[in-house]
Amino acid sequence: MISVIVSLFNEEKNPYFHRLLTQFKNDPFFELICVDGGSRDNTQAHVHQHDAILYVVEHSTRAARLNLGIRHATHPHVLLHHPRSALSSEALTFLKQHHATLDWAAFTHQFDHKHFFLAYISWYSNRVRVQKKNIVYLDHCMIIKKAYLDKQTIPDIAIFEDTALSYQLQSYCKPRLLPSKVTTSAIRFLDRGIFKQFFLNQWIKGLYRLGINPKKINKLYEQHLNLNQDN
Repeated sequence: MISVIVSLFNEEKNPYFHRLLTQFKNDPFFELICVDGGSRDNTQAHVHQHDAILYVVEHSTRAARLNLGIRHATHPHVLLHHPRSALSSEALTFLKQHHATLDWAAFTHQFDHKHFFLAYISWYSNRVRVQKKNIVYLDHCMIIKKAYLDKQTIPDIAIFEDTALSYQLQSYCKPRLLPSKVTTSAIRFLDRGIFKQFFLNQWIKGLYRLGINPKKINKLYEQHLNLNQDN
């Protein structure tokens, strides 16, 4: 069995949030743990309506929320689920059949919008970042042995906590790229512009490698977008 952990903040208008609540409801194989950062919309009410486990930690980072969920997880594997990603039915079936064989793995990424450059970004994320660099972003929906996460928590930083976690997990094993698909919202690219968002991503990665304060990087990343505010 698997504990599914999702960090939430003002997700009421996010269709992927509603899909994951429905997807895991009444499935005893999965324990759905939602950790909310103090949403000011009806996010928490929707979680209650779907009988998922809910914790609230106001003014918290995504990493802090995921760490809380991990501490309360009761199963030997945890699935860190991005709130704007959706696992295919094949992915859920794969987890039920093969979860015991997984140490640290990620699903094959694709965007929900067709564009040649978005397809390239997904290819790079799957074939280079995961398989060559051993770095997994949260929108791949990571499945991890809870024993690994019990030994060291996710670094509590404002952005790139998934990269920092990947560096920690590399001491145990390399990530496995699973064949089943996870679909991620392309809303950031569509709202800001595909190429503009791409170059912003490269810029903030460079800032992170230079050791710039993650809070400052996150403010730059979220600037002019109505997503993950106060996150």
